[in-house]
Amino acid sequence: MKLRIIVIVFILLMSVTQSTYIINNTDEINYKNSVEDNVIPAINIIKKDDLINENVMSTLNNYSSLKTMIKEANIQIPVENKFIPQGITLVRGHYLITGYYDSHKKSKCYVIDALGDIVNIVELDTDSHVGSISYDEKRQLLWIPDNDGVLNAYIVFDFFTKQNVKAKYKFNYISEELIDFQNSSKKLIAYLCVDGDYLYIGNFFINSECTVKKYKITSNDKKIDLKYIDKFIVPKKTQSLDFVEYNHKKYLLISQSYGRSFSSFLYVYEYEEKRKNYVGAELKKIKTPPLMEQISVNDSLLYLLFESNASKYWNCKERIEFIMSLNVNDLLN
Repeated sequence: MKLRIIVIVFILLMSVTQSTYIINNTDEINYKNSVEDNVIPAINIIKKDDLINENVMSTLNNYSSLKTMIKEANIQIPVENKFIPQGITLVRGHYLITGYYDSHKKSKCYVIDALGDIVNIVELDTDSHVGSISYDEKRQLLWIPDNDGVLNAYIVFDFFTKQNVKAKYKFNYISEELIDFQNSSKKLIAYLCVDGDYLYIGNFFINSECTVKKYKITSNDKKIDLKYIDKFIVPKKTQSLDFVEYNHKKYLLISQSYGRSFSSFLYVYEYEEKRKNYVGAELKKIKTPPLMEQISVNDSLLYLLFESNASKYWNCKERIEFIMSLNVNDLLN
């Protein structure tokens, strides 16, 4: 593993290249220079042949629509030592998967290369549910939710070079209205997504609709500001969201799940800036196996992460061991 980390570090260092309130987070470093001097280069990675694990394919016999769209399912989802996977994002061909432990150990993030090999395991400075992770390419940050409605942003390079990381930026007051479904006196950021210069954070409810809040991200040499823009309503049991542009239109994608015995669903909506409620407005609703967590768009693929193979869910009848990827064109046609 040490050799892999050294190689990754070498590659990373080669490149030189509405509103109601504002929340900011100031740091002593020269923010602009830290981004421009440390851009992760685009690299050509030899991937495995396009393969779908036979167990996944067997399970998908019960999900005909999903089966027609699947492109790959050959990267193992880590579940070692009772790790419970929750979030997924891609950084230049590497899969970053966050998860938590029921024992309240520190949450972790696995860094996995295109061949499925674990190249780093990072311990976070929180024991939170870490329900999502989103790569902010413009600012070279990874956004991850903390406990009690706090939002953390980490330097992306730390995840390739360190085994323990601390948030570079913390935002404490953006989760108003995002109630924790297990404790109404607390706030909860259950999932998040960065789309260009916008941040979306949302909560989770089992029996009622969920709220998503939208913020504009701005930055200068020493601070990052989050400017509240608007909010909208999404279906109950929402686990994550992401966006994709296709044929000059923008689409909102949502994963919905709860319970090891019930199917999950993937929703497709046409995104509209001024729409306040997406419930019932879906263009497509696609059934998937239980316990689907975060979904993440990268290039022309949509990646699906499942927590069903964790030991916590040993009695789930349809356990998915591998990251699934779908062809976005097939999904939206």
